[in-house]
Amino acid sequence: MPAAIRELRRQQRMRLRRNATGRSVAVLCVTALILAAALEYSIVTLEDQISGLKQSGRSACQFAKSEFSMAVDTITNVTQTLQQQIQSDRSIIATLNTTQPAGHQGIIATLNNDIMHDQKIELGIANNFTSIGPSPFNIFCATVSQP
Repeated sequence: MPAAIRELRRQQRMRLRRNATGRSVAVLCVTALILAAALEYSIVTLEDQISGLKQSGRSACQFAKSEFSMAVDTITNVTQTLQQQIQSDRSIIATLNTTQPAGHQGIIATLNNDIMHDQKIELGIANNFTSIGPSPFNIFCATVSQP
């Protein structure tokens, strides 16, 4: 085979390789652009979802704070009512001890039982309410309030 034909074939192979390499580079660039666009879309979509979740969390915290505040008010009112009832029962006992009407000892025993019952309820409320405190709730709300 003459040298000129061999040289032509070699040049053709080189051209084919260059063309194939150029196409490979072009395909790689297009693939990289598509992947970058997909990643950007995923990031934007994820940021929107996170923003929506944070807004929902903030709304939930505002609602929970309102409910917690109402529960505190209710518990305070119940406790005050119990304390007033205990004081009233003690005043009645003092009056009964002073006047000593017929059957006063039975009434005093009943009132003392009522006082003990009210004190147990009051103590139960105090123990249960202080143990649930708003600490985990505050941590959650602080987390969703961050930008």
